[in-house]
Amino acid sequence: MSRDHDDGSPALSGRAQALARARHAGTLVAEPLAGSLRDIEEADALREAAEAALDWRPVGHKIGATSRAIQTRLGAAGPFHSALFAERTFASGAQLDLPEGALGIECEIAVKIEETPARPPETLDQAARLVASVHPAIELVGVRMPDGLRPDVRACIADFGLSVTFVFGTDVDPAALPDLAALPVTATVNGQQRASGTGAEVLGHPLNAIIYLSQALAREGRQLQGGSWVTTGTCVGIVPVRPGDLVTGWFGPLGTLEARFR
Repeated sequence: MSRDHDDGSPALSGRAQALARARHAGTLVAEPLAGSLRDIEEADALREAAEAALDWRPVGHKIGATSRAIQTRLGAAGPFHSALFAERTFASGAQLDLPEGALGIECEIAVKIEETPARPPETLDQAARLVASVHPAIELVGVRMPDGLRPDVRACIADFGLSVTFVFGTDVDPAALPDLAALPVTATVNGQQRASGTGAEVLGHPLNAIIYLSQALAREGRQLQGGSWVTTGTCVGIVPVRPGDLVTGWFGPLGTLEARFR
């Protein structure tokens, strides 16, 4: 699901290898990325080279910066996307490591794609027809950058789109759910509510994230593949967590899921 954009330059290859080693080991790179990338295209090229250097199995896509609050925090004009990997995908109830640079968790609405679309969707109805199942999800986000999170979207994109770990809950038939934009979402840590929101935090409607992703992939000469995961973006912002914390995401009729961090 990722393309190899490594143009052979030692700088790109070296940074990609360093990012891949840091993500695999749960550590930080030596040199910061903030301010070092010319444009979004260079950031995407570095991200894709780093994803290829991981040699992990891609299973879908993470979409980031789908809420106005996160866009403001990252200095992003709109969403971005990165790969999800089988090696960092877990079912609800998993016990997970907190690597260096972990920022916290996001409660998200995730979907499984039914089949590869003939063309990118343009409307919510068209996007809905691509969805095989809907899932409550938790994503652990973080940085591999030694200077922490900076409002430089190019650095965030290159750093695997801030993706660390993806946790999914039980599948639900989308026909059995009310409007996803109105879906209530609550993040609880050790039994204490920390944040809440609705599906509308995600570009006004979570299915708008599917439209964005499909069209972004098409511009890159790719397609949204049937059977792939898509995480649509946080409904509750970023909630900090520490080792020993038990996190629960409540999604109303979509159900609940949990993860414990160590």
